[in-house]
Amino acid sequence: MAPSRLKSIQSILLVLRLLSQYSAQNCDLKIESFTITNPDPVSANLVFERDIPKAVYTSAMYVRNDGPDDLTAVTPPTRNYDVKMYISGLDVHGNMDDPIEVIGYFLQDSTDRRSDSLQIYSVAGDEHYYLTFGYSVTYPGDKCLTHSHLCMVIEKDLGATYVDNKSTNDFNCVKFIQGFGNAGLTDCRSEVETSNLVLIPTYAKFITNCPVNITFDIDLKNMGGTKVPGGASNIGFSAFIGNSDSESATIQFDLDGTLMLGNLDAGIDEWDLTTYSGHQVSIQIPEKNCQSYTHFCVVFQNVGNVPDADETNNIVCLSFGESGIGPIDCPAEPTDAVITTVVDVASSPNITAGAVTIQQENADYLSLHVGAVVGIALGSAIAGACLVLFPILLRGVIANRCKDHGSSMDRNQDKENEPKDESVQLMILTIG
Repeated sequence: MAPSRLKSIQSILLVLRLLSQYSAQNCDLKIESFTITNPDPVSANLVFERDIPKAVYTSAMYVRNDGPDDLTAVTPPTRNYDVKMYISGLDVHGNMDDPIEVIGYFLQDSTDRRSDSLQIYSVAGDEHYYLTFGYSVTYPGDKCLTHSHLCMVIEKDLGATYVDNKSTNDFNCVKFIQGFGNAGLTDCRSEVETSNLVLIPTYAKFITNCPVNITFDIDLKNMGGTKVPGGASNIGFSAFIGNSDSESATIQFDLDGTLMLGNLDAGIDEWDLTTYSGHQVSIQIPEKNCQSYTHFCVVFQNVGNVPDADETNNIVCLSFGESGIGPIDCPAEPTDAVITTVVDVASSPNITAGAVTIQQENADYLSLHVGAVVGIALGSAIAGACLVLFPILLRGVIANRCKDHGSSMDRNQDKENEPKDESVQLMILTIG
């Protein structure tokens, strides 16, 4: 066989052998657990001060392989993996968000096993165990609103030959709060943010001077490292309607007089969220400035003066309208109507009543002047007549319109097209 051909076959065999080796390195390496024991996270004492290095004397972690293949050893100084520490936030899916590497961390252990083989985990002891000590952590003071966790991350080394088939479990985080299994407290201040305002029912048709009773739930998120205590002495809410979604709205109508708060006993843990439910309020649209109202808003009231540096995020609003919590039916300009009727007079003095029906279209108030010509008959002669004008204020119109709209927020939308009977019956008394 020609030397060149033999060399080509040897090269092919080498490639196949390498591919076979690589295909066999299909592993799922993960940080199984991560704990800090000194300083003691169970202690109520402050552990991490902003921008000041803090010595961590003892921490432990396990690295394990969930397969499906065993991890083979490599020759130092090549390693299969490295382990790093980060201070990070977590997104809604639990993944690290904007991690910042802890430069003061180093993996100090009498036995460096990062180059060793790691078989598929089946029983305790099938892991790489690391007891580390003597490194420092500096919490970045400008990240208090977001960075709530201290994380250990396993990272594939440049010389490694395995394929990590599941990267979502390459990290394990502990929270900067008090308690076993956590990192311990920071001196980050609390910061309350309102969100997720939910109305029950969710939709209404609002009409001036007709109250709509609702129940609402609201979330308060603590974006800081100090717990917010619960109770009515610390947490409160106010409500209003306005011409914008801001506390500085130029047109506002205060609803606090109808506000009944639910249970406020629960506090808000560090970098956590609490839902406060069962609050009740009556939304009533005043006739004045009716066209201006665009939003219903609830505001967190810091009645206990808990640390809350940014008060611009203490408000959450929902918009009126068909695509919001419901439209506002503002009235047209008030209408005056004059109706004159002549009522027949009976021959003997008594009191009779004639009925006049007024069809009310789109006004809250209707001032009706009725002229009744009253004739007093003595025998067959008419002695005289007089014209009597009297105003009748149709406040019953308001009650009729409120009744037609109702206060239910979940009525069938088809009812909007049904004819409404908004008539008002007036009784005209005549003396004959």
